[in-house]
Amino acid sequence: MLPDLMGMREQQTVEVRFQGELVGSCVWDDAGTTYTLYRVPGEVYVVHVTRQEESFLATNEGQGFTGEQIRRSFPHVAVATGMGPAEILVIAP
Repeated sequence: MLPDLMGMREQQTVEVRFQGELVGSCVWDDAGTTYTLYRVPGEVYVVHVTRQEESFLATNEGQGFTGEQIRRSFPHVAVATGMGPAEILVIAP
């Protein structure tokens, strides 16, 4: 019989390599989350997100993001890197 592994998490480190041009980076929230934008072959973008001890590469399910998708999904990154509009709408509760 297999052990019950539900609820158990194992921390793993994975190295991801890709070729891309650094477009820019910004820190966005009180937790110090850093968003780094890269242009990769095919004229699409990926975003590397680092939040405290966690980091991941946002790739739009491996397809990359278009410039318009970056402006919609990561407007703060678009503004910080000169890709987006000059203002961001913030809705407070």
